[in-house]
Amino acid sequence: MRSSRHLLCSVLVAGLAMLTSSGCYHGVLPWPFWMPVPVPQIIGDNIQEHMERDYKETPIMPPVRDYAPVFCMDPPTEYDIVRVMRKPSHGGKIPYLYEKHYNKLRFEVQKIVDHIDECRYYPLVGPAQLHHCHYKVTIFFDEIKRSFYPFSWEVTRPNVEVVYIDKDHLHICTSPEMEALPESFRDIYGAY
Repeated sequence: MRSSRHLLCSVLVAGLAMLTSSGCYHGVLPWPFWMPVPVPQIIGDNIQEHMERDYKETPIMPPVRDYAPVFCMDPPTEYDIVRVMRKPSHGGKIPYLYEKHYNKLRFEVQKIVDHIDECRYYPLVGPAQLHHCHYKVTIFFDEIKRSFYPFSWEVTRPNVEVVYIDKDHLHICTSPEMEALPESFRDIYGAY
């Protein structure tokens, strides 16, 4: 009698622990909080590559000379535009029940700001000038909404979206003191 009560009590405690545990839900019972979730190595590699790519995209340009015209020379690429665009799955996406896709993307890029600030000190960079390059991008596309269950339907309508992209970058500042640096320091700071 006592062992059956012990067994019933332990089954109830285990069931209660499974129901109150946090984690991902698979089927009826939740994923136990104490069990590790397997993550494929490729996901970690993709996250690392994405973070490195974003870090490498912060350019520090050479100094601006008095005789050279300065203007924004790197408009946003298609990759930059699609990355900041609202994703088709933003409004909810349930495979076969409700899906949303974009088709026939066309871009219209307009430069709205192009100026350089005065020289100031930036941590980890040193004396530099911030070059503001702001773009307004108008995106024309066909928005396709479709479902395959319980009956098949598809709606296509033209749509327009406007996004603003900043491509700001730094230009190193030079001064007579920097140009008079010894050769050993020029290896560190670069030839100005």
